[in-house]
Amino acid sequence: MSAEANALPPREVMEFDVVVVGAGPAGLATAIRLRQRAIDAGRELSVCVLEKGSEPGAHVLSGAVMDPRALTELFPDFSVQVQYIRRNYKDFMGFIDTGAAYSPVQLRDPGPDNQLDTADDGQLITVYNKSGDTFYEMTNPDGAERTYNGFQINVRKRFSHNWQTNTSYTWSRTRGNVNNNFGANAAGSSSTSDTGQNGVFANPNRAINDYGPMVFDYTHHFKAEGTYRLPYWGGFNISGIYRYITGAAWGRRAGIRGLDQGTETVRIEPRGTRRVDALNNFDLRVEKTFVLGGQQARTAGLYVDVFNVNNQGIADSESSRPYTDTSGSNFGDPRVWIDPRLVRVGVRFTF
Repeated sequence: MSAEANALPPREVMEFDVVVVGAGPAGLATAIRLRQRAIDAGRELSVCVLEKGSEPGAHVLSGAVMDPRALTELFPDFSVQVQYIRRNYKDFMGFIDTGAAYSPVQLRDPGPDNQLDTADDGQLITVYNKSGDTFYEMTNPDGAERTYNGFQINVRKRFSHNWQTNTSYTWSRTRGNVNNNFGANAAGSSSTSDTGQNGVFANPNRAINDYGPMVFDYTHHFKAEGTYRLPYWGGFNISGIYRYITGAAWGRRAGIRGLDQGTETVRIEPRGTRRVDALNNFDLRVEKTFVLGGQQARTAGLYVDVFNVNNQGIADSESSRPYTDTSGSNFGDPRVWIDPRLVRVGVRFTF
């Protein structure tokens, strides 16, 4: 056979300026940094990373623990994360009353002062007289539900050029007839819980106007925290946290008298009709760190914290009942306040 017959056909060729063999931490870091430096210098540089594994790092078998900070620092300072969250809560355990019977009757809303025959009396409302003996059964009440929808965006900048930040915004909506306060998912966790023995599914008077925004339905939640290191006087840090949070949801209730079983407290307004004032405050820290004994591992930090710098005074939306929500002389009064402006001075040691 001639030499021409044994000649191999031309192979496909791809040319690169740099070829890195192995997509482990060192190989990836090398390729990334080469491309970044070429871009900074305004040069065209083609880099190829060869990896025989199914994915980068598939053949890193040493078991060594690696600090990812080195790779992180190769990428841009900022990162953005966007996510959507939906949660459906169903099949709650709760009590129903299979023994008593309830019949509708119309009675007058006594108004915010809780006194009948006064100027603020409300309209006639349909409530329920009870007859017969109560027999509670724990089951999965029909129609018990709560739905959460949320959209969140997070912007993060790692510490570089003397500053860092972590900023987030969340829009959310929580609706249903089983509240989202502490212990609400546990049947009978309290005498006033929606799934308890005097709850929405055991007493039709409690089910009046029961569907709506949950108490902790924070529609808008914006938070920005950051640190800036000033290079003066040996360097010190200034840190702050700003928060804006929609207030908790609530609505007026009243004691309806004249029922066969006695007074019943019912929702006059649909659940979540009113809102607590939005939280809008700022916390600040100034800290100076000193090295002890010439060893970087041993430091002392002197710091000053100022909480609620703007001294906002509102009801605390982290409480399940931030306002007195039942009609009477105290209706609409805050039950729990957020803390006023507070200054704290401290020292901490690291060794």
